[in-house]
Amino acid sequence: MILLPLLHFYVTFTTIMLKKKWTLLLYLIILASLACVTNTPLAQVPTPRPTRTAVATFTHTPLPPTATIVTTVEPTATPSGDTATPMVADAPVESSVPPTDTPDTTVRITITQGINVRAGPGTAYDTLGSATVGSTSIAMGRNADGSWLQIEYPENSGARGWVFTELIEVSGPQETLPIVNVDAPPTATPLPPTATPVPTATPIPPTATPLPASNSPLAPPTNTPQPGTPGGRYEALETEGENNCSDMGVVGWVKDKGNDQPIANVIVEVREDDGGGTFTGVSDASGNYSIFIGPIDDVGSKTFEAKVVGDPAVTSEDTVEWSTSRDCHDGNAIQVMRINWGYKN
Repeated sequence: MILLPLLHFYVTFTTIMLKKKWTLLLYLIILASLACVTNTPLAQVPTPRPTRTAVATFTHTPLPPTATIVTTVEPTATPSGDTATPMVADAPVESSVPPTDTPDTTVRITITQGINVRAGPGTAYDTLGSATVGSTSIAMGRNADGSWLQIEYPENSGARGWVFTELIEVSGPQETLPIVNVDAPPTATPLPPTATPVPTATPIPPTATPLPASNSPLAPPTNTPQPGTPGGRYEALETEGENNCSDMGVVGWVKDKGNDQPIANVIVEVREDDGGGTFTGVSDASGNYSIFIGPIDDVGSKTFEAKVVGDPAVTSEDTVEWSTSRDCHDGNAIQVMRINWGYKN
């Protein structure tokens, strides 16, 4: 602001002096004066500035993008020294592999017909009682060849009894059962060599008339003496229950197991369980035999066992046991038992 008056003065003065001869000298003087003026500090009075009122300005600021949360799984640090690094438990992962079922090794039996429960694995042992048709039990053991199973009898008593596997229904791995050794039964007194068993069955009432032989496989017993059973061993090869709505009994044949030739004069004995009657039949020249027990209504539901008998040289390796029923229309019921025997010298 000070320079402007000085500059104005300089211009006016120069104009006047140019008209004079002193122009050059004055010009130099003025330049020196200006130099002095510029090097002399002058007190400057600050000119107050007007207060500026702030005006609100709206600036469009874009929102920041939404942050994406990223879960970073850091590897578990390996502990150094004694300092333990806490580990975060992983979330349980559901396995897609199904659990393996534990195999059921329980052996169960179902009584399909009335049978005896014995004190040991064989018909030579005492009878403890009978099992009810339809009842079930769990097998506790078996004999060496698996033909008899040991069960709890009576139920929930802690006592044991034995049942014949061919007369029951068995489910489960029978071979996993432990083998139970039982003392041998008392030795039975052999039949006299010359004794021929005589039927002791109750006589048929006069009003009961059996079917003719052409309609029934059973023939009434005879008292004709027969020669003794040929010495040797006899094995039950085939057994099968049959229906007959008239009579009850046993039929079958006896043949040489080696050459299939019929064996005659073999005595087959049938005994009613629990001290009942005894019935016999003898094979003919064709090897066939039949044993008449009685009319179906007289015999009813009972248990029988059959074997080959004779002098001490005769051995019956098998004793067949079964139970009868009056219901001749039931396919599982037995009125006539067919037993085919094999002879081994």
